[in-house]
Amino acid sequence: MGWREEQAFFDQLTDSWEAMERPETLTRLTDIITGLSIPLGARVLDVGCGAGVLFALLRSFIGNDGLLIGLDISRRMLDRAIARGGADMCVQADAETPPLRDQIFDWIICNAVLPHFTDKAATLRALRRCLASDGMLVICHANSRETINALHQQAGGTVAHDRLPDLAALTELLLQAGLHPVHTVESADRYVVIARPTPSRPC
Repeated sequence: MGWREEQAFFDQLTDSWEAMERPETLTRLTDIITGLSIPLGARVLDVGCGAGVLFALLRSFIGNDGLLIGLDISRRMLDRAIARGGADMCVQADAETPPLRDQIFDWIICNAVLPHFTDKAATLRALRRCLASDGMLVICHANSRETINALHQQAGGTVAHDRLPDLAALTELLLQAGLHPVHTVESADRYVVIARPTPSRPC
């Protein structure tokens, strides 16, 4: 699936997106993000930010001195995110080719977006480029892998084949991108992987 087809799909979902979010899912998502202990002043990229559901929560941790940038391919989703407020900037772009500087972010959050990356390996490499040498990449879903994959299959169309890989497959993708997992959770109600850049070996 090309990013333009994906953009059109999520543009069409914008008006109904927030109504699709269940309270229990948002509660688990809040628990996941809170558990990261993102510090005051951190520089954060919210990949696939959609309508900005995480903005207020992330801003509450990083404060006014932190940097929060939202990135999404959907213009209509970003318009909703901008209206919601909380981010310093919203950027419309494909995560595989983010127009962002190298090593600028302390935290990169990929919430409910990994299955939609057309080329997961290339996208993870691109995000690795934007991550500070001591930064953290977070891939998270507030539902199980089986639930996410079933929902996409049932939705059909553009997202029918968008799959969240198992931890072994994702670990391999991360290692290929120069990242290594430091924390993983795959349970009945969440899927969380936290990775950091692989240290360079001395010559």
